[in-house]
Order: sequence, then structure tokens, then C-alpha cells
Amino acid sequence: MTDETIRAKLSGIRCFLLDMDGTFYLGDRIIPGGLEFLDVLENGFKEFFDKEVPSNPLKAEYLIPVFIGELLEQGKMSVKVLKTNDTWYGMTYHEDVASVKDSFRKMQENGVYKADLFSDL
Repeated sequence: MTDETIRAKLSGIRCFLLDMDGTFYLGDRIIPGGLEFLDVLENGFKEFFDKEVPSNPLKAEYLIPVFIGELLEQGKMSVKVLKTNDTWYGMTYHEDVASVKDSFRKMQENGVYKADLFSDL
């Protein structure tokens, strides 16, 4: 899905947009509503910190998907998932680096990405 297609689908919709990696920028501009959503997350974190951390300070985790799920259940927000055929590559462990690098090398070879990703900026 191209940036233009995404912009067309979102035109006229007032929303917060957050990808799974927490990206708040589209090009060099912050996504409209992004800063407001960070305020929502911050307020949720304060509540989480007061409730959860004292009872289990070493294991308490503020999981954004869980927090968003709670907001959905309370009717405080809605979520629209945009479909894509792209593959997400994540690196959790050092052992993941080689396969992710190989995947990006193949995408460069196939013309999906330029060798210098930022050459047109």
C-alpha cells in the first residue's frame, strides 16, 4: 500500500495513528493526533505505575496493546487496522539480525528499497 493510498483512506477521518513500532511521523511531519495520543498513553502509564508497579516492581510491564484493548473495551477509542501485503521484520534477539539483514538485502536486489534509503531526502 502506498503513502498516497493510505492518505486517501484516512482523509476526512480524525484519528490517532500508531503503528506497531510506535511511529508518529509521516515523512518529516508528525501524524495528526499523534501528540494527543501520547498524552493518553502517558496518563495510562501514570495510572499503571501507581497500581501495578508497587506490587511487582521487577515484573510490571506497561504493554501498549493491552492498554489499547482496555480503552476499546471501555468504548474510549476505536481502531481500524489497515491491511498490507508487506512483511514485518522484527529483531528481538541477536540471532534475528542475520535473517533480517538478508531479507533487506533481497528487497534491495529486487528494487523494493534503494541501497541508500535516504538519498532522496
